[in-house]
Amino acid sequence: DQFMPNAKAFDQMGKIASALAMTILDAIAAGTLAAVIAFILAVIASRVSGVGGPVQMVIRAFATVLRNIPTVAWGFILLFSFKQAEFTGFLALFFKSLGFLTRAFIETIDEADAGSIEALKATGTTWWQQIARGVFPDKLNEILSWIFIRFENNFVGAVTVGAIAGSGGIGYYLYIVANYMFNWHEMGLIIYLCLAVSVTLEIIATQLRKRFIVHR
Repeated sequence: DQFMPNAKAFDQMGKIASALAMTILDAIAAGTLAAVIAFILAVIASRVSGVGGPVQMVIRAFATVLRNIPTVAWGFILLFSFKQAEFTGFLALFFKSLGFLTRAFIETIDEADAGSIEALKATGTTWWQQIARGVFPDKLNEILSWIFIRFENNFVGAVTVGAIAGSGGIGYYLYIVANYMFNWHEMGLIIYLCLAVSVTLEIIATQLRKRFIVHR
């Protein structure tokens, strides 16, 4: 019963909502920026559209390293450089998202129709035109699906990094409430709201992925 929100806990809803909104925005912003850069790296590293050679191998290895480091580990690594700041959490989400999306996009583009790329090459189109006409339209739905998945994962990662590495947002607010204020009712309210947001993002992401896959 001590984790059940009470009237006093709801009095702090303004502060909680502000911290929660900050966490959601950080998750989306980090995922969006990472998606843009990841797509560029993926078309360069893909076997279908890439430039080949050592550049392709370096990008693939770089993305694999970024992806395999947990978000919390990124938070601790960056904590030594940027201390306890919101930017620390943002960068942790960004690097994890960049590795995850680059690898996902590479695998997606590798499945594109190589014949259409060759046909575009034969017409004298530029490399960017080949990507815009031969890769992007065919793989847009799958790329968006991966981005939606990353948004969902980023929110959970943002809460965790905020609580453990003190990078702001609802995670850091939860840490303060639990370890300094000892307000279990408010802590319960925060946890329930985080679960509600996480489930909502999962439902939205699932529905959007289904829609894009069905309408391919």
